[in-house]
Amino acid sequence: MFGNITESIVEQLRSCGLKAGRSYPVKPIGEGEGCFVRVSVDSVSRSEAGFARFLGMEFAEDGSAKEIYGMRCELCLAADIYASAGTESAAEACERELDSLMAALDRWDGISINTVKCSSAAPDSETGLFRCSCTAEVKAMLTAEKEEEALSFSDFILKGEIK
Repeated sequence: MFGNITESIVEQLRSCGLKAGRSYPVKPIGEGEGCFVRVSVDSVSRSEAGFARFLGMEFAEDGSAKEIYGMRCELCLAADIYASAGTESAAEACERELDSLMAALDRWDGISINTVKCSSAAPDSETGLFRCSCTAEVKAMLTAEKEEEALSFSDFILKGEIK
């Protein structure tokens, strides 16, 4: 169920124009010029949102209905922002990318950011790049849909907290 959370975060960041990928497994994400972000989920705390996780019904234009289930979650997201160390302003580039990262999370309907903690951008001996490490504690809602005729739930999807 929680396996899709990181992918949802990566997709959101990419849709906002960031070069983003999962922290693990490491996959190429165009790590040559400019900045890029590697994200993961450090921790998840969940709580029930309704009776048996039932949130309500969603009705389509064709009259079909889906039951919506879910749970409230508090997530601790981890992000490492990298910039090429060959430029004079690599630390500033990391800071600008951090601003873009926070703006992308703010634009995500229903996600509410509680706290953000970041280290200063500094050379990373392991990669040879500048790196700024961050964690963000956010509240969100995991939802799943159940078709009227289906016997099982689809994967849970990170949707944001219902207000």
